[in-house]
Amino acid sequence: HYRTNLLLLLCEWRLADLTVEARATLLHSLMILKLSAHPQAENCVRQIFVRTFGPQLALLKRLCDSKRSHHNLHKLIWQDVTSESLRREILLHLSHPTHWSQAAPERKILSDVD
Repeated sequence: HYRTNLLLLLCEWRLADLTVEARATLLHSLMILKLSAHPQAENCVRQIFVRTFGPQLALLKRLCDSKRSHHNLHKLIWQDVTSESLRREILLHLSHPTHWSQAAPERKILSDVD
C-alpha cells in the first residue's frame, strides 16, 4: 500500500516537480528493486519517459546509461519492461523526431592514450 502511494506520488502527481537527475535516480532505483516487485512499476517507467521532452529526454537517456552498472537504458527497456505495449509506447516516444528538435547534439569524447 505504501509503495503504491509512493509510486503514484513520484510518477504521477509530482513528476513535473522532479528534476531530470531525480527522474534518472528514480528509474535506477526501480531497476534495482526490480520492476516485477510492484504491478505499477512498469507504468511508472512509462510515465517518466513519456512526460520528459527535448533536451531533458536526451539527458535522461544519458543519465540512465551513466551508472556504471548493468542497470542501463537497454536493460530497462528490453528486459525489465515486460509489457509489449508499454515498451512500444516508450520506444515510440524516444524515437519521435519532435522530441529531439530542441535537443543539443550529444558529444562523446573518445581517447586512446598510450
